[in-house]
Amino acid sequence: MKNFCKKIVVNARPISQIIIIVIAFLLPIILDFTGLFTPPDDTVSVDIKHNLLVILWSYGNIAIGFAFSITVLFLMRKFNKDVSFNHGNTYKDYPFFWYWFCSKVLGYEKCNLVLVPIHLQFKLVLNDTFKEYFWENIETHEDIKFTKDKRNMTVVSNEINIVIADTYPIEKKQLPQNKKGNPTIWISRDKELVNCRYYSNKFVDAVINAVKENENTYKTINIFATTNPESTFNVCRKAIKSGDRSSFDKVIVFQQDSDGIRKFKPKGKTVYKR
Repeated sequence: MKNFCKKIVVNARPISQIIIIVIAFLLPIILDFTGLFTPPDDTVSVDIKHNLLVILWSYGNIAIGFAFSITVLFLMRKFNKDVSFNHGNTYKDYPFFWYWFCSKVLGYEKCNLVLVPIHLQFKLVLNDTFKEYFWENIETHEDIKFTKDKRNMTVVSNEINIVIADTYPIEKKQLPQNKKGNPTIWISRDKELVNCRYYSNKFVDAVINAVKENENTYKTINIFATTNPESTFNVCRKAIKSGDRSSFDKVIVFQQDSDGIRKFKPKGKTVYKR
């Protein structure tokens, strides 16, 4: 309940805007505008606004309410254009539809990816849900050491696992039992720098190359990642977001449990499907 209340608070602006739009629609119906006010002169005029008002009046209060709500929505979209979506220090595991609605309907063009679940980060970026994404400043370290390990590559399968152990380490025991036997490419940051949010172009390039090298061999890519938002964004844009140029039919991102040894859940979230 506490987390639910926090989510309501940090989404107070879009929620209040939806309420205002609904009120704008209901107001002419509740107050009976067509009965309360004198109808406009129905003679044809060169004034387009006047002619539109005559048409709306002829269709009644519901049509007037619809016109009111659309007008209010367009004004809100104008104000929301430069406002950043996703404020607040709470875990932003909202349904994808809420992100889509706030972007495509309410007109928010910028989205903060901090504290957004990794599978949602992938889906938002891959679907161009917002025009612009941002995150907190992440220190760049190009001298970060990492390893790239290939496992089970002789196994015949339509799936490949890409394990990206960036901010936090990932161990084999954390992977779902039903995915452990798949061909797997394991890219792990040096243990001396784990639990730190660093960005490295070389590390991201290693992930990109791992994906590109196998995109015409496998149909499904399973991603197990502990990436920071900047790394996630660049992996999405440069490795996964290639349209029909790759043979991947499906990209699935697996989410970790929030407690224990933080195992990845047995069922992932499909973020791309051809």
